Amino acid sequence: MDGLWQFLTTTEKLKTELRHSWTSDSSRQESVTDHSWMLCLIAVTLLEEKPYEHLDKLRVLQMLIVHDLAEAITGDIPTFEQSKRKTKYQDELEAMHTILAPLPASTKDVLLDAWLEMEANETPEAKFAQCIDKAEVLFQHVIADIKTWDDGDYSLACWNKDEYFDHSPAMRAFKDYINERFWQKMEKAGTLNRLKPEHTARRDKSS
Repeated sequence: MDGLWQFLTTTEKLKTELRHSWTSDSSRQESVTDHSWMLCLIAVTLLEEKPYEHLDKLRVLQMLIVHDLAEAITGDIPTFEQSKRKTKYQDELEAMHTILAPLPASTKDVLLDAWLEMEANETPEAKFAQCIDKAEVLFQHVIADIKTWDDGDYSLACWNKDEYFDHSPAMRAFKDYINERFWQKMEKAGTLNRLKPEHTARRDKSS
């Protein structure tokens, strides 16, 4: 019980660790736990659909619920802050070992293996989980007030890690739909001029 208490006390910090994205209520940013909850909700919804019925649902949820645990120690690093991401994997791996240390070995192994599997992005479950993670970020941007976007948000637009979705026609269609909603939001706001030329060209090519 002491070990479980220590683990939960550490990971509870994710409730107060803010991400770069804002919620639909523009008075506050989302927390890491806000993000993780939405990931799991999207996953359990899509996993009921035929294209994904072959996936191990429990494994997908394990990956999604632990994939940001390390941020209880490392904090969240936005994708566009490349200089801080050079040692991200190693820093987060060390944080995972620290966070999981109080747990029984069998439990620790299951959670760490889930984290490592998602990072490797090789199994069908990991690829699905990675897509959900990337798609949720864009979803959050679409429903947030565009006034909360800064240069970093525009620098990547909706094409960051877009290739992750190419492994599955269903996932590709899901991402294309979100991409278009993302673009429509910028068009409505009149902010397309803040995009990089290569992003505009890529959208034109995919249209």
